[in-house]
Amino acid sequence: TSPTSPGTKRPLSSKESLLHEEISNCREHNWNRDTLEIQRKGFNPCLVLGMGIASTHSFLKRFDVKRKTWGNFCTAIGNGYKESNPYHNACHGADVMNSVHYILDYAGLRRSRGITFTGLSSAEFFGALLGALIHDFKHPGVNTTHIKRTRHPLNLLYLDDSPLERMHIAEAYMMCANSENDKNVNIFANMTTTDYVNVRKTVITLVLATDLAHHFGFVENLKLTTTDHSTGIRNDSEKRKYVDMQLSLGARNVDNMTAMKIAIKLSDIGKRVTYLIFV
Repeated sequence: TSPTSPGTKRPLSSKESLLHEEISNCREHNWNRDTLEIQRKGFNPCLVLGMGIASTHSFLKRFDVKRKTWGNFCTAIGNGYKESNPYHNACHGADVMNSVHYILDYAGLRRSRGITFTGLSSAEFFGALLGALIHDFKHPGVNTTHIKRTRHPLNLLYLDDSPLERMHIAEAYMMCANSENDKNVNIFANMTTTDYVNVRKTVITLVLATDLAHHFGFVENLKLTTTDHSTGIRNDSEKRKYVDMQLSLGARNVDNMTAMKIAIKLSDIGKRVTYLIFV
């Protein structure tokens, strides 16, 4: 029997069937998922990843977000990334969401970490995924240094403080606030005030954390959670395993917000950090 379109009895077109297949594939964790290939097939990677991940969790029900509204939102976010931008585009946004989901869910960083830190709340988990998806929304294709040196309007608007990152957040939230009924993308409409505040706090904190101006300070603070006793290990292979273990333990020996910052930084800066294993 051919699958049918949601809410109707008509059979899906071949394009719709392929879209459903792509979304279904994203229900499974895959660190090496190729979002460029998803786009080459003619699909919005933010929609595909967003719908796939949402179907494996209950956050839409938890925050009273209609599936159609979530789909509209993910589509609009994907469309808001500039195709002319060779890096900060929809494929990158979807890729970072995929990787953050992998680190927090599959690698277990969102669950209880020892006796000190409880697992992420539903608002933190949803906020982390949302922040990952929108973290470069409408990126103009130039870096913060250029924005500041050219006295760009964004720098004037955001007072020299992470102008790009603040713009990404503001544009996504303003899009929801100005949503039209026939193209509703307002995923926050039915949230309680408490949930809205908690989700927004997570989104803002994580997107601002992607500003490289603050990266090395964050790394230095993170080093305080680990102690390197590897100087006596001569074998390179053994030393690498030891460092991996230390980083893994360090990632677990942090509060929830820092754990989420680790996830989005690893996902955004570069996925070559393949030796970082959360055991």
